Amino acid sequence: MALLPESRWTRLKAGSGHWGGGSRSEAQRYTVSDKSFAGDWFQSRTEQAQVIDSVQSTRGRIELKPGPGSPPVISSTLAAPLERLFYIDAGGKYWVTPGGVTTGVEVSLTEATHGDFVEWRKDAVSMLPGDQRKDLATAGERSFFYASSSDARAGNVDTLDSIDWQSDRVFLYGPLAQ
Repeated sequence: MALLPESRWTRLKAGSGHWGGGSRSEAQRYTVSDKSFAGDWFQSRTEQAQVIDSVQSTRGRIELKPGPGSPPVISSTLAAPLERLFYIDAGGKYWVTPGGVTTGVEVSLTEATHGDFVEWRKDAVSMLPGDQRKDLATAGERSFFYASSSDARAGNVDTLDSIDWQSDRVFLYGPLAQ
């Protein structure tokens, strides 16, 4: 069992106990092994927000097709379609898909600018909590792709059907396989 880390989403802070003073024993807790939760998760009727992070094993990937020249061609073996994908090549040049990326379909990228990428990234990470949004605000590593999807198969973690998620978009990034 572990305490949830302090963030804008946890109502009780380190050393504050239950609404000030005392120990941390009343803070929100979770146990991964049996998916149990304890503590003051849903206090009163205030609006709540939860973020679930998980590492999920998959063989899915975005692949850069071999071959010389420009423009680069990619294909996806991910289980879900992607809305849009940006790629920054080893030379720092920006590329973008003209539309979505469908599983198993090769897509030729078109040239993009740093400004195009920054504008898209700002919108793509807007659904993330502030600390993660801040971490990705400067994302732009060479030889990496950046994409988003609103399809649950893109990496959403299964939760109870009774939870009504307001947003279930996924932000994906990483190196391209070759």
